[in-house]
Amino acid sequence: MLAAYGIQARELNTPCAVFAGILTTSQWNGFPDRLHTQKGKNVALLGTMGETVIVYILPEGGTRGGAPATSHHLCTFTFFMGLCPELAGTGTCSLLDCKQSHDTSLFCADCNVLCMSRSQLNSHLKGRKHQKVVQSRANESGHICRICNMVIGTNPTVWAMHIEGKRHRTNAGGLGTTVVAGDTPTSDTWCDVCAMCLPTRQVAEAHRESLKHKRRAQLAEVGGRIKESQQSKHGVLVSHDSGIVDMPFVDVETISEAFSRTSEIKITADSPLSRLVSVRFLSSGAAVSRQSWFYIGATPPVRLYKDDPLDLPIIFEPAGQQGYFTDTIELNFENTGSGQQWKVSRTIRVTVGVAADHALLQPVAPYVRRPRRTGLQVQDPLPGPVPPSKTTIPYIKPFPRYPLKDTYATRGSFGQRVATIQSMLPRTVDGRTYKEFWSALLFVEEHQMRVDIEEYDLVGVPLTRHERYFYLEVPGLAENRPSVLVGDSVHLSLQRNRNQWFEGRVHVVREKEVGLRFHARFAYNTGDLCEARFTIPRITIRRMHDALNNAFSPDRILFPNASHLRGLRRPSSRDMQRIVTFNPLIASNPPQLQAVTAVVNRPPGSIPFIIWGPPGTGKTITVVESIRQVLENNPQARILACAPSNSAADLIAQRLISLGRDQLFRLNAPSRDRRLLPDELRDFVYMDRDNCFSVRDASHLNQFRVVVSTCMSASILSGVGVESGHFTHIFVDEAGQAMEPEIMVPIKTIADEQTTIILSGDPKQLGPIIRSAVASRLGLATSFLNRLVERPVYSDRGNSGITMVKLTKNWRNHASILQFPNDNFYNGELEACGPLTVINSLLESPVLARKNFPVVFHGIAGLDAREEGSPSFFNVDEISLIYKYVDELRNDRVRRITNQDIGVISPYNAQGKKLRKRLQPQYEGIQVGSVEQFQGQERTVILITTVRSQRSNVHHDLKHLLGFLVSPRRMNVALTRAKALLVVVGNPLILGLDPLWRKFLNYVYRNGGWKGLQPDWDPNQDPPDGPGGSGGERTLKKTGRPEMESLAEELMHGLRRAMEGDTDSEDDYDEGRREANEDRGPWVRGDNE
Repeated sequence: MLAAYGIQARELNTPCAVFAGILTTSQWNGFPDRLHTQKGKNVALLGTMGETVIVYILPEGGTRGGAPATSHHLCTFTFFMGLCPELAGTGTCSLLDCKQSHDTSLFCADCNVLCMSRSQLNSHLKGRKHQKVVQSRANESGHICRICNMVIGTNPTVWAMHIEGKRHRTNAGGLGTTVVAGDTPTSDTWCDVCAMCLPTRQVAEAHRESLKHKRRAQLAEVGGRIKESQQSKHGVLVSHDSGIVDMPFVDVETISEAFSRTSEIKITADSPLSRLVSVRFLSSGAAVSRQSWFYIGATPPVRLYKDDPLDLPIIFEPAGQQGYFTDTIELNFENTGSGQQWKVSRTIRVTVGVAADHALLQPVAPYVRRPRRTGLQVQDPLPGPVPPSKTTIPYIKPFPRYPLKDTYATRGSFGQRVATIQSMLPRTVDGRTYKEFWSALLFVEEHQMRVDIEEYDLVGVPLTRHERYFYLEVPGLAENRPSVLVGDSVHLSLQRNRNQWFEGRVHVVREKEVGLRFHARFAYNTGDLCEARFTIPRITIRRMHDALNNAFSPDRILFPNASHLRGLRRPSSRDMQRIVTFNPLIASNPPQLQAVTAVVNRPPGSIPFIIWGPPGTGKTITVVESIRQVLENNPQARILACAPSNSAADLIAQRLISLGRDQLFRLNAPSRDRRLLPDELRDFVYMDRDNCFSVRDASHLNQFRVVVSTCMSASILSGVGVESGHFTHIFVDEAGQAMEPEIMVPIKTIADEQTTIILSGDPKQLGPIIRSAVASRLGLATSFLNRLVERPVYSDRGNSGITMVKLTKNWRNHASILQFPNDNFYNGELEACGPLTVINSLLESPVLARKNFPVVFHGIAGLDAREEGSPSFFNVDEISLIYKYVDELRNDRVRRITNQDIGVISPYNAQGKKLRKRLQPQYEGIQVGSVEQFQGQERTVILITTVRSQRSNVHHDLKHLLGFLVSPRRMNVALTRAKALLVVVGNPLILGLDPLWRKFLNYVYRNGGWKGLQPDWDPNQDPPDGPGGSGGERTLKKTGRPEMESLAEELMHGLRRAMEGDTDSEDDYDEGRREANEDRGPWVRGDNE
């Protein structure tokens, strides 16, 4: 049934008849109708997962409501990276107004891979996998190394090099054997489709039955059909025999609205009986492309003559839009003598953009996947002298080492790694297994951190010496890529003696370089080149392990339930009236006042209380007021206030300065750069004689009523002897951004049975940054706050005011900016209360699509690109558009906007770098950063660039948890940073694949905020799926049949396992990890110690 559409079926290991194939979500439009018409099936869409469509199919004659349970099927389909399935299946497309891709020029016949952009194809052609395939095909007649399963080639020298190589010696050593001669591959062991050799006939047969081979084979068939459709035939020659018609670049700044450009396709026939019958664009099925960018300048039918070639004009009219435009034209020919008909296709491509920006920002060279590091391992490095900050804290006991266990260093695909680690974890997590579970995930995370930090290793670099320091320039240091702090170690060897390693201890950190000190035997000569290896300092990991190993593990904190509610009650009106607020705004805000009252009246030893603060609702203000009220109403109170980051902890301390130096102390890690401490807090810290942050001793800390620190630095308290239970209250602000083991550092090391715990944060915003996808999947990405709010005792309906309070008055966003996230993330509970002079300041800005609606979506189909050496993506056309908005806003003489009023959010690090380069120096001061960097911040104007414009790249993001389409929480944070104006730039045809994003685009469109590239769906009809889980998943449509919904859930589980496990090789996993390492925000450890 599916073969006619170029679809491969795959049965998954689920209790129902489930098949996975190759299709995209947007192709769903119209597909069921064809399936129903041609196959007589009743088809219903149940839901989507990434680019996969989940379909419910009844047999012929069955009905959705009355079919027996044994006769229905759940099927999933995924398109060939967005390629039209009929084009893939037949080489042409007969559908009118088909909305799928028909670009057939990006197929690699060597690898049987279909790319989705020129940059992606160029990157593929220069990549390691393509070169390996080409070499394998060239060496098909060579030798097979049975130990390494490799085709080596016919050259004896190459064979000898292989035998002596590290890989072969390692593999042979594991088998206790060696190889002195190679076998010649035969047709039984050589797979031409995959360009690889298999060691035995049995292995080759199993390979040919695998999903990977069948998918490659099908793609090879697609490539053959595509190639055949592009070939001239039957005596009619069509120009551009490569299949591509590339129009010259169009500089948008030099053309008018009425601009047009013409290219010609030359057609020559050797017979007067041939004629051109019709011409059409595959996007529309007509002589005009779908959005009227291309059209034909001639009217077939036209008779062809041998001595009079036909010049068929293709006219392009961008109508003032910029971006990447492409379509496929199909030429239909006929021989009037024989009646034979045939088709020839050509892909038309053109880019409209700012020429200067493309020249400035284009990739220097295509991206090529980095090879795995195979250099020498660091062995027995000679230690360097430690800086004073490492010994300044007067610890009374050392931290245990908690050595990293190699058992958690897994190999294989993502699914295999998850399964391996999961088998090591306890089946249930409770007070008895709590330490075992979280410690295991911390080890998994540490392994990934060690792998990730290798991406920044340096080879062939010099040092510069100044006095006793050797300075090493570190690319990306200013962006915390990598993060290097005073006290860290950098392993270094001189290239003239690579077997001797030295541990360089960091004593100085500057913007672009670090100052190192080495062992006395380190002999560096000017001109020497070095290899530098960065390391992960284990102190924060050890602090979390130490907290987890603490015996204090009460269920009332870790696993609260209804039995722990005894003695708790909701604050009454009289209780709230007794509170005399320090901040008068609190008194007029009932949710804030209720939260403060609940904290003040909370009995000692209660279950944790949660202040749920959606965007702009004054969460930190509520925390500060609660702290002051506790101190006012309880003379014996001692408070520890923590946050995951130094910036958040500084904010709390700044708002408590009125307590004075005798009551408030800001505890900092010795490694913190003292220049980053706000000036107003300098009287509230202790510095040693080397100007390092420190403490005197426990008695010094015990004299303060309030101590403010990061969660990690809170371990200093117990380390110097502050007793458990000294603090009556522990507040943790931004608790949703910390790992649960991180939150446990202040709780398990300092609290006792009487300590009151207050957490504040927003479970609907971003959680902690986790580097290991495996640890994230198994629970490390779920914060303590998020885990608690899922427990029944934290229901905001039955227990509001008892276990939690949700703040609902938003003081940041204009109502139109707030409406969509309010409706889709907060059940419409939020109320826009921001100052009118701010939130209404840009209602008549010239950048708006409609006055009085300060939300703009500007559609543009640019091209994704990647730079040499970086897997992160950028989009020059979106950068040009963002710059245009910035320029127009800054030059508005009526509504004055400063650079500091504007923020630009991008999910990709490369886009951020390119944006900063374009904005400087004229608009220096505009913050450009990731969603993670903007959480907790706000700007008058927020511009968002979504970057992605190819469906295949979106599928990759879904697999590796990148970009905006992956996480509703990331989307929520991005959309709620703007006070007066929100502008989103992106490709609607890509963003619209996600149901939640499509709802947002529909919201903007219906309110008149749309510009640029138009949607290819009905924006007046919202998709039925609302926000779902992480990883791009969405809620299934309700079928009204419980057994179908149950099957659908089982399908989701099986499909997820299949997509993330069986189909993902170790190389794919490693590449995805590299991209995640690049784009999940900078290393943040420098801000949380």
